[in-house]
Amino acid sequence: MNKKLKRFLKYSAIGVSTFIIDFSILWFLTDVAGVYYLIATLFAFLVGVTINYFASRHFVFKGTSRGVKKGYEYFLGIVSLGVILTLSIMYVLVNFTQLNILEARIITSGFIGIFNFLMNDTFNFKIKDLSV
Repeated sequence: MNKKLKRFLKYSAIGVSTFIIDFSILWFLTDVAGVYYLIATLFAFLVGVTINYFASRHFVFKGTSRGVKKGYEYFLGIVSLGVILTLSIMYVLVNFTQLNILEARIITSGFIGIFNFLMNDTFNFKIKDLSV
């Protein structure tokens, strides 16, 4: 199996797990606590991607030569782009289609998950041993 595909599949498994956390936080904040959906989306996204970073670093990109602090700084730069894309897509889907907030978040997460993987795999994590 191609090494990049193997990493993508591992990243996807972690992504699904952290998306469940993100989605649960979004649901709680919007449906239970009454927080405005874009603020709730931002908070839930940041919690989810932070967990994703540490899990991905340990399980997907475990051969990285970049230190945790520096890697997290790069990760936050990538996440900044991801936040802008996430909030933009959410705004469009919620305000210009008949989708509800949670449906829009599911669609958005697919695009952003692929974006985050490609950005982290290409720019953030420097793999020492490409057999991983």
